[in-house]
Amino acid sequence: MPREKVNQLCSLLIERAIGNIADEQEQQYAQLRAEMMRIPYVMDKAPEFLRQCRDIKEFWYFIKEIPSYRERRKFLRDSFDELINFLDQGTIFSDSSSLFIAIENVDSNYILNEWTKIKARVLTDPEAAITSARTLLECVCKHILSECGQESEEAHDLQDLYRKACRELNMAPEQHTEQVFKKILSGVVSIVGGLASIRNRYGDAHGKAITQAKPSTRHAEYVAHLACATADFLLKSLEEKVEREANVLSVVR
Repeated sequence: MPREKVNQLCSLLIERAIGNIADEQEQQYAQLRAEMMRIPYVMDKAPEFLRQCRDIKEFWYFIKEIPSYRERRKFLRDSFDELINFLDQGTIFSDSSSLFIAIENVDSNYILNEWTKIKARVLTDPEAAITSARTLLECVCKHILSECGQESEEAHDLQDLYRKACRELNMAPEQHTEQVFKKILSGVVSIVGGLASIRNRYGDAHGKAITQAKPSTRHAEYVAHLACATADFLLKSLEEKVEREANVLSVVR
């Protein structure tokens, strides 16, 4: 759940707690609460009163037991602190995540746009999130090939793109002799192939049969985390390669 929606819910409850009543509060509370209830790891960190107060009226009966406006504000802000801190630090989709920092370092609007789409879609549109997860990896692989002076065809297969990018980063299985590394790197190639297949079957890029099963939010989250973790690893590996080559050049000079 995006941090801004938690802030929105907290602000809405503060307004109601200090007597500022608006017609849209009932609907907004119901929508935001429903979103939180659908995500177990969010509800684990959410204030207990959100489980008990099914609508804004029940919240009012709860909060009016706290005597002053100042105490109500403090209580609500404190109640949401744990969840907000968790969302800031505990997910690859947060703006403080290592992937976001890596994306900022490469300064690629294409990569940033796809990562932003995944964040926006993963809980509300699983099919679109799966498509964006694959596109994110494609963008990262093409960026790596471009930075290494290699060309990539527009309609290239994702697994082929990944293999080419890995060779440039010295991460291809055949470039290593240690069996444990070869197994890990081969496993990632298989994962990338799986991501491509999942997108072809369950993403929103192709028409679907009426009877075909649709991916759930947990499927989209799993695919998105795999894609983001792989993208993070690739971008950090590229950064290390660039630094290593720069150090060699400085020694030569």
